[in-house]
Amino acid sequence: MPTNQHMEDYQKQFLEGKDKFENIFKLTSAASKIIASDLTILRVNQALVELLGFDAHEIEGTKILDYACPEDMKHWRKLQKAMWEEHQPFFKLEACLFRKDKSLAWVNVTTVLFQENDSSYGFTVLDDITWRKDYEQSEKRLNIALLYSKTAVWEMNLNTHNVIRSDNHDSLFGYGHPLDSWNLESYIAHLLPEFRTHLENTIRNLSIGDFFDFQGKILIKSGEIKWIHLQGKTEQAGGEETKKLLGTIKDITKEKIAERHKDEFISTVSHELKTPITSIKAQAQILERRFSVMDDKVTTQMLKRIILQIGRLNILIKDLLDAGRLDEQKLFLRKEDFMFNKMVEETVAEIQRTTTHQLIIRQNPVIYCSGDRERTSQVLSNLLTNAIKYSPSKNKVIITTEEKEDQIICSVEDFGIGIAADKQPYIFERFYRASGMQERVISGFGLGLYISSEIIKRLEGTIWLRSTPGKGSVFYFSISKGK
Repeated sequence: MPTNQHMEDYQKQFLEGKDKFENIFKLTSAASKIIASDLTILRVNQALVELLGFDAHEIEGTKILDYACPEDMKHWRKLQKAMWEEHQPFFKLEACLFRKDKSLAWVNVTTVLFQENDSSYGFTVLDDITWRKDYEQSEKRLNIALLYSKTAVWEMNLNTHNVIRSDNHDSLFGYGHPLDSWNLESYIAHLLPEFRTHLENTIRNLSIGDFFDFQGKILIKSGEIKWIHLQGKTEQAGGEETKKLLGTIKDITKEKIAERHKDEFISTVSHELKTPITSIKAQAQILERRFSVMDDKVTTQMLKRIILQIGRLNILIKDLLDAGRLDEQKLFLRKEDFMFNKMVEETVAEIQRTTTHQLIIRQNPVIYCSGDRERTSQVLSNLLTNAIKYSPSKNKVIITTEEKEDQIICSVEDFGIGIAADKQPYIFERFYRASGMQERVISGFGLGLYISSEIIKRLEGTIWLRSTPGKGSVFYFSISKGK
């Protein structure tokens, strides 16, 4: 028989346990409630009040079904049956509840059955998983958007070259179901041979913070050839030695077909315009010389302006033809030995005749070079023309050449309107012109820098810029001196 002392000890332990439970119930950050067998909410803690947005007195005495989403009613009924009819010790479910502001709170619910005063109650902990549900919904919407835009997301570990990708990634390569694995070799295997080395070299030489941009043709599973566009940026991942490349891949076959038709049209029109414009220019020059002999200054000046505008039109046509040749891989380079400093002097002198800007050669050491003299001169001419065009209120442009080991670096500096930082990554793209009030009165197709960058690439060089809006720009290009 238990003694009075034993009974007092048991009662004391019970009360201490009850006090501990009360403290845990009140202070825990987990939303908690106590419910009766008819699902009436008897007590709630502060965490549940914060979760649902009601005051405690507004919740206590109501039923959990008052907050349940209609589709979840059956889950709560199942809980009620399992615990109070089948006497299961605990029950778990996932449900959504309406907050006071009518927004949804998604919760994982764990309910434990306990006895008190000959009655059974449920102690329920609600784990807020709204963030996860929001993420899942966002991911679902993203996947739908990716599917309809023929775009996929991928992540490459640059140490192992293994790829994690979105569900629709492999479908871009013609597969009905995702493959077991994907890596750099998978991309290379699908690419046509002429694109493989470029992709592999580019990826293997990426550093932290580098942007990645690649377009190439692939052979998909059905035997069809498509164009893909890979873009991304590298970042640190985990350990100091681990790098990853995050990006997107898009099927741009339709865009390339449309681009090809547009290029064919532009090329045809440009060729058709070239002959009559050459004829008009020749006749205008003959008339200009005749009226000059006759000392008709007014007519002579008019004809000079006509000849100048025809020259500008010829430049636009030449740019269009060059852009078409670049896309068709028909812009061939002719290698020859030449003096780089002489090329600079002659190109600057030729442009100087067409402008009132001072073209100042600040530094131009004697450098022998092996490459395509005409195309290198074309690049410098394009940079000079742009510098003049985009600094209309200034009066000088500075040209500098220097020699660094086996490289020649040439720069053209203007003091004009400059280029915004967010526009600079796109400045060498075809037909790209940075939008802004100043550019609206400046003519051109946005091809000069694109052509220049493509020529420099074919010369195995680099082209880049440094620019500050309102202060001007410096465009650089470097090429190898060759042998």
